[in-house]
Amino acid sequence: MQPRCLSRFSGHKYLGRNWIIILTKPLHQENRPRSKGSSPLADGFEEAGTPQLNGRMPGLGVYDLGQVNYSVDLLRRDEQERSHITNELRLIKGEYGIKSCTVLEVGCGLGQNLEVFRSDNNVLGIEGLASAVGEACSRGLTVVQGDLESELDMRAETVDWLLCLDVLEHLERPLNLMLEMRKVLRIGGRAILNVPNHFDLSGRLKLLLGHNLDVHKFFPESHDWDNPHLRFFTHAGILQMVEASGFRLVEDRSGHFCSFPKRDLLQPMGFGFALHYLARKKPSMFAGGFFLIVEKT
Repeated sequence: MQPRCLSRFSGHKYLGRNWIIILTKPLHQENRPRSKGSSPLADGFEEAGTPQLNGRMPGLGVYDLGQVNYSVDLLRRDEQERSHITNELRLIKGEYGIKSCTVLEVGCGLGQNLEVFRSDNNVLGIEGLASAVGEACSRGLTVVQGDLESELDMRAETVDWLLCLDVLEHLERPLNLMLEMRKVLRIGGRAILNVPNHFDLSGRLKLLLGHNLDVHKFFPESHDWDNPHLRFFTHAGILQMVEASGFRLVEDRSGHFCSFPKRDLLQPMGFGFALHYLARKKPSMFAGGFFLIVEKT
């Protein structure tokens, strides 16, 4: 006797006397409504509504793919610890002559990266965390709230330079954001990307010794199962995603961010040049992050 169809499951197949039950997640099967309001920007920059929560996972509180998995406190901490990023952006601004351009940052946090460009460019920001949007706006920046897992509410081909710094690793679908970034960039427009390297030499050694996935203690208060970083990039992997999303590599500046065990002790001893050489030649092993300038093709 064959069993009756179990219609409450999302899928099923009958093979002889055995049933294979296929369970699929219900998340994102519904189109969540987003209310759009008018934007203060004249170039079609529309404010995205706050994602609505559709349900709760029993015993775990609210977990929804549209939620932002970081806080203003973490952004303030990062602002103090990320001077190397803003210093690199100042160098890039001078070397590439970024002036009188439209510069957009996705996942702009409190706006410290946009501050580098604001004096002689039109700077815009999209940020997922409402409280961070408020603080960035209080600094005189034009920042709106938006869901980076969804379509960017901005007209196509209106941006000259785009910043996406330490954002892609927080997303479930980073390729989607890369495609959206390509859409809003003008032909020949460029993007500055950075993602952390969790598995450099020191990270690999720590994993070998039994450390959890957060080998560099980016989020020491988190566990492996609720770490804000959802994606872990290799150097080859981020380059593959760049190509897959319709960009070409202009410059790889990963070697500027050397990561080596006891680096702070070795550099004063005259090993600084050798360490940066290793970071340029073998970024997957010796770079702290993968910092790229790419161009829309």
